[in-house]
Amino acid sequence: MASILSDFKYHFKGAVTQEGDPEYSIKRWARNAERKAKFVVFPTDAQDVSRAILFARSQNLEIAIRGGGHSTSGASSTEGGLVIDMSKHMNKVRIDPEYKRAYVQGGAIFETLDRESIKHGLAGTAGTVNHTGFGGLTTGGGYGWLSGLHGLAVDNLVAATVVTANGDILKASDSENPDLFWGIRGGGVNFGPVTEFVFKLYDQRPDVFISTLVYPESLLPKVLDSVNDWLKVRHPRESAFLVYGLGPNAEPCVIFLFVFNGPEDEGREAIKNLVALGPIVNDGASVPYVEMNAMQNPRAYHGTNRLLKGILVPNLEPALMTRAWHGWKKIIAENPSASETIMMLELYHPDKILSVPIDAMAFVARVTSYSLMVSLTWSDDSLDARALSHELFRAIDVKGVGSYGNYDDVGAAIGGDRTRAMFGSNYDKLRIIKKKYDPEMVFHKWFPITPAP
Repeated sequence: MASILSDFKYHFKGAVTQEGDPEYSIKRWARNAERKAKFVVFPTDAQDVSRAILFARSQNLEIAIRGGGHSTSGASSTEGGLVIDMSKHMNKVRIDPEYKRAYVQGGAIFETLDRESIKHGLAGTAGTVNHTGFGGLTTGGGYGWLSGLHGLAVDNLVAATVVTANGDILKASDSENPDLFWGIRGGGVNFGPVTEFVFKLYDQRPDVFISTLVYPESLLPKVLDSVNDWLKVRHPRESAFLVYGLGPNAEPCVIFLFVFNGPEDEGREAIKNLVALGPIVNDGASVPYVEMNAMQNPRAYHGTNRLLKGILVPNLEPALMTRAWHGWKKIIAENPSASETIMMLELYHPDKILSVPIDAMAFVARVTSYSLMVSLTWSDDSLDARALSHELFRAIDVKGVGSYGNYDDVGAAIGGDRTRAMFGSNYDKLRIIKKKYDPEMVFHKWFPITPAP
């Protein structure tokens, strides 16, 4: 192996590291997602990525792809394998203001897009935590505060550069390798790392109105009714999260996070009935656009244990959300190290998302629904978070209408029936594409697709 490794290092323009080297790092957003890789390589371009794939395959090393490193299932990590980490050198964003396009390298984070695009009065659909990377979020779907207006991140992808399992560097779009383009739009990392994304951008005002309303447990029934009333009349410019989390004095609270992509007076008018309930915290202000995707950063810090588990529910049912409240309270009461755990219902206007046909791309979760998700956060490494997540959803007794892969860490590594259920009616076509581009399942870290026979 020594000569093969030496040759690989000689031709690789970036850094090839092993444990003990100064640049070697397996740090992730979630500490429990860290694995001790044999090699961590930091490519500078698609050619480096190709070389890394071919080297790993020649040595029978499992490959993991790291962009932002947010996968709490461990999809961007590997025990004893090789990590292709694009976050160090392949993290740039270039804006074409004339054609309203963003050219985004595979290791970039959404904060960079936000800051670069708004300089030109433009924005793209991004996530809701700005240190999230593009790779996993986009190829898995990509909800964001602007989804009500512009759809998912994957809906706004117009082209990509993909490095496949045999090391080929391919352009993918509606006109070039359209089958691959169809597959990466929802099929995750199953077809290889994306080294560049090209996104549509939209005109964007420089400021948005954001508000945080915090209520005591006693107001939960009224909050649920008021949120349902808001859902009946809200505009695509309005998005919100209904969150169960600890509020002032570390007491369990109901939190309504609201974003309005418009002027402050109109935003305040939209939530006046929720304000009238008398929240114990009523914060609201017009802020620069770039702060919108940073509003959750204080909760979403790096370096602790995390697990995401969610399900798509057809509506905001008060009985369901009451069961969720009691289930969440039980978890944090019985597990003090998990007190930062939150339960959240994401409330994006669905019409733009539903306007895309289910078979237009691999992403299949296009039903009128909202994502009900628990973000388990804990400090005691001995805690069995997966068991807790199962216990919670059994207690909630929820019958969903599907799931969102980026919020299903429990299912992401299982494959088989879970993968078929994730991709639904699009799975058979994905299997055919997998056979063409990755018949040996080199890429299998996220809802692994079994190639067609």
